[in-house]
Amino acid sequence: MNGAGTDGSIAVKKIISRFMVLLEEENAQLRAGKPEAVEALLERKMKLSNLLEEALLRFERENGNKAALAPTMSNLIQRVAENQALLEHVSAAQTEFLKLICAPHVDEEQQAYSASGRYAARTAQSEALTLRSDI
Repeated sequence: MNGAGTDGSIAVKKIISRFMVLLEEENAQLRAGKPEAVEALLERKMKLSNLLEEALLRFERENGNKAALAPTMSNLIQRVAENQALLEHVSAAQTEFLKLICAPHVDEEQQAYSASGRYAARTAQSEALTLRSDI
């Protein structure tokens, strides 16, 4: 292996280190429920992601020592997996929240159950039957 390969791994490790710090910050903001702070990190995340991709491609072209990167890449993969899980959790929570907001209002006093156990549509005819059954 030549010196360029070593320099390549050092450059990749530096970018990975910066990316992991950003992921830790984003994960903390996700846990704290601060979507504005997460959004503010997005541009930096995209830039670092592009830098990392370029550095890894250069490292590959230079036949860099992959074994030298293995522990660092393993740590990065763990952080990315944690970030993905948190993002999916936040996305699911937001989806459920939007479903609650957008769901049609159900006036429980006006609803009655049908024989199947579901809410039945109230009609003038069903109200008349209800009134008669109360006698």
